[in-house]
Amino acid sequence: MKINLPKLAIGIVSLTLGFLISIQISANLHSFKNISVKQWSQQTIYMEELKKQNDKLVKEAFSLRNQLASESPDESKALNEKLSRVNITAGFTPMIGPGIVINLDDNPNPLAVDDNPNDYLIHDTDLLFVVNHLKSSGAEAISINEERIIGSSEIRCAGPTILVNTIRITPPFEIKVIGNPQVLEDAMRAEGGELQVLGAKGMKISIQKASKITIPAFAGILEYHYAKPSILN
Repeated sequence: MKINLPKLAIGIVSLTLGFLISIQISANLHSFKNISVKQWSQQTIYMEELKKQNDKLVKEAFSLRNQLASESPDESKALNEKLSRVNITAGFTPMIGPGIVINLDDNPNPLAVDDNPNDYLIHDTDLLFVVNHLKSSGAEAISINEERIIGSSEIRCAGPTILVNTIRITPPFEIKVIGNPQVLEDAMRAEGGELQVLGAKGMKISIQKASKITIPAFAGILEYHYAKPSILN
């Protein structure tokens, strides 16, 4: 049986874009638990913007399918370019560019009488809010302790450690971000923002702009046990 390679490739691209959309929304909905009304409002605005971006990706997928209906060399070249873009969007490509580096660490002060030890620690939810704020502020690539953050990345508590992409990490946390350095810094220093709240709790925080930041590619394995490609006929 002859395999129609262009149509097979189109199906793969469309499926990849679909996965990117679903896992991104799932990851952000997970972080809606136990948040204030103000934070909920901020997250709602962010999700609306995310939906617009996802709609754009869907349109690009359909556009790609239509453009590559024939098998000309030019269309094959276009497909390769689209695949490259998908790899970048999915986080499978190392990235270099300007941005900021955020360093976070637990409160170093001695525990006072009757204080809750948890109030002296950086938690998974703290990292989640910082990451979501960075995404909504135009971050194009993010890593935490050299673990690339993608749509399906988990950031959750695991005893005394935090799991990021199934990798256990401990403070200090180095968050590297590629994007407009000034915009990102202003967003992180905003009044009432997550970093200001953490600073008020005595956490160690630093933000530095950088002209060149290198963020690694996602090194994990994405497994799908129930979803499978629906190859175009």
